[in-house]
Amino acid sequence: MNQSKLLTFLLASTALISSGALAQQAAPQQVTPQQATNVGKVTVDTPAEDAPGNGYIIQEDGGKERSTVTKEAIERHPASANIFQLLDRTPGVNAQSTDGTGLFGGQLSVRGFNSDEIGFTIAGVPVNDSGNYAVFPQEYVDAENLEEISITQGAPDPDQPQGGAVGGAVSVVPQEPTEYRRVRIVQSIGQNNFFKSFGRIDTGDLFNTTFRMFLSYSKAETDKWKGPGNADRDHLDFGAVYETPGGSKFSAYSFFNSAVNNSFLNPTLAQFQTFGRNFDFEPNFTPFAPPVKGTVQNQAANQTGTGGTQKLTSAYPNLAYNYGNYYKYRVNPFNNEIASFTADLKLLDNLRASVEPYYWNGYGNGGGTSSLTEGSATNAYAGFGSSRPAAFVGTAPFTTPDLNGDGDKLDTILYYRPSITSTQRPGVNTKFTYEALDWDTVRFGLNYDHSRHHQTQPFESIGPTGEIDVWANQNDLLLHRPDGTLVQGRDQLTFNDTKIAYLENTSTFLNDRAKVVLGIKRQETNRDGNNRLPFALATGLPNVIHPSVDYLNYLPSIQTSFKITEENQVFANLQKNARAPSNYTLYENAYNTVGNQIQETAWNLDVGYRFQNPYVLASISAFAVNFQNRQLNIALPDDPTSFTDINAGTVHNRGVELEIGTAKPIYDVNLYASASYTKSLIKSDLLTSIAASGGKPGILDFAIPTSGKVYPNTPKWQISGVASYSPPFFPGAYIGLSPKWTSSREATLVNDEKIPGYMKVDLFAGYAVPDDMVKVVNNVKIQFNVDNLFDRDYLFFGYGASSGAINAHAVTTRQGTIGASGTPTYTVGSPLFFSIKVSADF
Repeated sequence: MNQSKLLTFLLASTALISSGALAQQAAPQQVTPQQATNVGKVTVDTPAEDAPGNGYIIQEDGGKERSTVTKEAIERHPASANIFQLLDRTPGVNAQSTDGTGLFGGQLSVRGFNSDEIGFTIAGVPVNDSGNYAVFPQEYVDAENLEEISITQGAPDPDQPQGGAVGGAVSVVPQEPTEYRRVRIVQSIGQNNFFKSFGRIDTGDLFNTTFRMFLSYSKAETDKWKGPGNADRDHLDFGAVYETPGGSKFSAYSFFNSAVNNSFLNPTLAQFQTFGRNFDFEPNFTPFAPPVKGTVQNQAANQTGTGGTQKLTSAYPNLAYNYGNYYKYRVNPFNNEIASFTADLKLLDNLRASVEPYYWNGYGNGGGTSSLTEGSATNAYAGFGSSRPAAFVGTAPFTTPDLNGDGDKLDTILYYRPSITSTQRPGVNTKFTYEALDWDTVRFGLNYDHSRHHQTQPFESIGPTGEIDVWANQNDLLLHRPDGTLVQGRDQLTFNDTKIAYLENTSTFLNDRAKVVLGIKRQETNRDGNNRLPFALATGLPNVIHPSVDYLNYLPSIQTSFKITEENQVFANLQKNARAPSNYTLYENAYNTVGNQIQETAWNLDVGYRFQNPYVLASISAFAVNFQNRQLNIALPDDPTSFTDINAGTVHNRGVELEIGTAKPIYDVNLYASASYTKSLIKSDLLTSIAASGGKPGILDFAIPTSGKVYPNTPKWQISGVASYSPPFFPGAYIGLSPKWTSSREATLVNDEKIPGYMKVDLFAGYAVPDDMVKVVNNVKIQFNVDNLFDRDYLFFGYGASSGAINAHAVTTRQGTIGASGTPTYTVGSPLFFSIKVSADF
């Protein structure tokens, strides 16, 4: 931590807690508004030390398994914690973060569903990627602005506004503007030069009305915990609310994020065992040799380029240096904005209507490099598993010129070639709620979501000392053809349309002790593709210029709950869910993976029991999920450098989940625990076609023996807890531990490699300064967090199972032997990380 940041932090802390000479300002009562949901009741208005289960459990009465993390639990995390980290202790959730701050993202799965199979919404706006449903948890909102996060395991609600929520839903609810004026400041520092400054202004009710707003800004930075590089994030949130005397409510939210992160290297298991947790990208760059006419110069190899005689030295022993592994080229710059406006209208005493238009905009890339060889007839491109003619990289013939201007065509030149995604995504949600009778309510809704998803790969020149523009949008640095058009590795424009209509009827019986909810949902997804580089496809294959596909499904659901007594209730839910394949499948025809464009469907059954009294809140449920045509992004069998969506066939998930928490502290101790058991079995062999010699696909058909195997990245056991103690002899102080044990996980579809289980323990401790000790400011809190307290080594999948492979070693099938499809790579769990935050209201 540098001295200037430490000085700033100490000055801010001193100013917040030592203003004794000035008059005290009384703190107004805080309001904790909640957004209504269609799954039971949500009631949270509790001091942090009294929150049930440390803020990880609330009372529920719906027919689905659902867990909620309240703001009391959120506030006890580091200020930079992302959405995945905040959900990690809830039942069935397998979540990890790339570092202790959460600024680099992470991975999440629930009951074996990857995050791209779960629908995420922020203030009702869908935020999964419109192309491949990916979720980037560090981008969307500041944790300081969150009211709660709820997760419905396995069964999304009918009004979930996207077509990819086959495995459940996560709803992120922001804090509304407060009814009183307030300025909140949160300052954090920690290891690895971590620094986050957050400020929020609430206007309170304006003009003697119920109209109120808030505006917040944060700046966060941290170094990587291994290797060079950092994360640099600017974030801006806005919210406004107006409530009419007639019972209607209008609200608007906007979230802006701009970040540039260097990536972490994901090692293989062997690399991790050889080099340890600190193995990363190359930290040093040796300047390219000056171009020399008549001399072969190769910037893509481990040599300076002058005749190929002077070898470069890697920072890691026994490894060859590769310019493409220089850390500055492994970067993830991204900008995104979310905006929404909601009108919740009371039309009649028994009729409400809600309209929510929204807009999502994003632009960014994931870094990377590629090389072009002067005068070469072909050029190998990863991503489609075949060579493409270098003369046809684009919409018109392109003869590779003298790229470095040395007067010959003998050289191989390295380029920064990121995969850029630009998305514009408007949509609208509408909903009508009609209370037909005292015991019967009908909901009807429509959702339309449209996105323009443009994906490109320009070639950007690298400076002689390695400098690049990480955004790859400076035209003078990009490679052009003689006609002025850009040379691209891909240029795909996809229009995605999702149309949802649903009808739901809720009936209550026996003095509201019994509830039955019947629903039907029509879900249609259309992907209309435009391949602007028809000549860039693999040789010998038909050009896919304008692919288009429609997916339509009708999804029924039934849920019921019954209160046996005020303390005991049972519930059950049966529901069908569906997910269309990602947009990548429109353009992939280099391999004929059987059924790779069939939509994924799943029947989900939950049966559970809840016990809720003034002392304990508990829930246990059993679930069964039957997948058909389960989609998986994975390395191809005959080209480990290429990834595609494949159809893993039929998969059955069975399991049990438990959570329990104290409804209020017992002897000043607050407890929460969750446990889950999940068994995920593949029920069919993987049918695929392997390209024979000559690059022609579809010659050899194989049935890879995956039947009876465990689905990758699905831990059988997860056990976690949160325990805190607030000593009565030291009012305002608290300390807590949060352990979690995760069992081993399979890495491949044939189960020939796995990563071990691990135990991780986090610690939090803090002090809420009594208001009568502080002048000018109120609600002053100091908190200390330690992530991975015992500094354990562990591995996890960086993004669901996409880092894995079909088979890590040769496998014998009835049709013959297939070599390894690739070596799985993993993200290394971060070591011990501590941080401190100080917050106060003015």
